Amino acid sequence: MTATAPPVTVEALPVPSPGVGAARPIMPSRAFDDGSVPGLPVQAGTDSCAVASAVCGITAIIPIVCQVLGLSLGIAGLLRIRRARRRGIDVRGGGWAVTGIVSSGLALLGWLAVFALLGTIGSSLAQTNEALNAIALPAG
Repeated sequence: MTATAPPVTVEALPVPSPGVGAARPIMPSRAFDDGSVPGLPVQAGTDSCAVASAVCGITAIIPIVCQVLGLSLGIAGLLRIRRARRRGIDVRGGGWAVTGIVSSGLALLGWLAVFALLGTIGSSLAQTNEALNAIALPAG
């Protein structure tokens, strides 16, 4: 004969809930001019001038205009990022600005080299044309 143990019943005890009071925000007495509140983290973003500089430098839709615009926007973006970081706002976009400056600068140098090369070829062709016109061919 095997003896079986009587079934054990377990009762769940009620879990006491801690008294949670209503949450109320702690607001400082004054906010900064840009809308940020002292003591609260400032939302970091990417500088729009830096991104526009990279887009102008990489795409170069209008050849020389976009390169000059990309250079100026890249420099403006770096200056804006530095000013914001001095105020304690962590703004991203330094890499975008450097990309825009480098790509715009290289493309602008490339266009200047192309124009210099075309000018040299043009003057060489003009000299060759003058030399050929100076040769008098017998009529014949």
